[in-house]
Amino acid sequence: MELIFLGFLNLSPITPGRFGLTFVLFSLAFLLYFGAVKCLPGRDVGEVEVLAFAFFFRLTVFFVPPFASDDINRYVWDGRVQNAGVNPYRYAPEAPELAFLRDANYDGIRSKSVRTIYPPLSEVLFRAAARISPEVWVQKLAFIFFDVATIILLLFYLDWRGRPPSWALVYAWNPLVLLEFSSSGHHDALGIFFLMSGIFLLEKTKNAAGMSALAASFLATFTSILVVPWILWRSRFRKYLWTFLAVSLIGYLPFWRGFFPWERAMALVAGAGTYFKDWCFNASVYAVLSAFFHNGLMLEKILLVILAAAGFWLARILDNLLAYVGLMVSAALIVSPVVYPWHVCWLLPFLCFYPFWSGILWSALVCLSYVVLSVYANTQSLVLSGWVPWIEYGVVFSFLIMELMRWRRRQASRGAVVA
Repeated sequence: MELIFLGFLNLSPITPGRFGLTFVLFSLAFLLYFGAVKCLPGRDVGEVEVLAFAFFFRLTVFFVPPFASDDINRYVWDGRVQNAGVNPYRYAPEAPELAFLRDANYDGIRSKSVRTIYPPLSEVLFRAAARISPEVWVQKLAFIFFDVATIILLLFYLDWRGRPPSWALVYAWNPLVLLEFSSSGHHDALGIFFLMSGIFLLEKTKNAAGMSALAASFLATFTSILVVPWILWRSRFRKYLWTFLAVSLIGYLPFWRGFFPWERAMALVAGAGTYFKDWCFNASVYAVLSAFFHNGLMLEKILLVILAAAGFWLARILDNLLAYVGLMVSAALIVSPVVYPWHVCWLLPFLCFYPFWSGILWSALVCLSYVVLSVYANTQSLVLSGWVPWIEYGVVFSFLIMELMRWRRRQASRGAVVA
């Protein structure tokens, strides 16, 4: 156990210019993490040990500058824009109307010509943190709070499902989670917490509360939209969909000010639309199919239809909401044109219940995409080297196929029907 702590403690000297050291230390941390996942779950490791080490790991990484992503600079900016009385959806950072807010933080913002892509609940948290102090570390603390809250929720959820609390370490001790939330401060921690809260509450038949939590997740990161097919397929939950829609609408209402009525809908999603339309990074299925489609936007629409169809098909055959959402998150990542490392963090809470090694390995292999930081430091280009996705997805899909084949053989040996 002490070796695992020391492995994470060694991450603290990482600086933006030391990419080689970064990968060596990160590889060491993952090897120690793999050992913990292999040996500790099911043994005498309780809630206190999981939380104590999770806290110390986050403490050591908290002081590492957010070198892996500069998104947090945009969080600070959006918070300051709101505190200045300006709607963050109205202007891009480079707009002359916001010139009076430019400071040293402004230089660290990428995509200054794009209006904010973040949903309302995230914007509210950006504003609250920036009101306390316009410093990066305050934003980090805000999202670490929800990261730790997710660990506590997982411990309750595992106990409710009759599983050992030690399985929470799959998420709580993962080096990718530590880097993305405790160092880079990504807002995804907010969406993950409310997504898992919504699933937990719906399984406990607290329907209105569960739908409200899913709506909060949607207002944080949009991801909970993946649950809608499952809800629509089940009449006992369908009537609560209005709760989801009402809470989502209420969340957007405060940001409608400053727009003409016909501008509102488009302005609130303009930044997110640019994100899905123009950005492509570390894709798998999308990257392969894009070689046959010259129109990337059309390909995205086709994959979106396929994803929706898969959602309704899974909703028909799968009554387990937790498993359904885990599969849909996996499918969304597989077909997405953009797969940043922090996106894979969405899988890890589900792996606490369904520990597929293909998913656990993906959380390590996706870090290969950070070689783009070395390229960016020299060329200011974010084009990922072609070999990275082949290694990353080659290993992940190979392990996934082996795991599925092993599962089918095990089911067949028991005489079970394999769907």
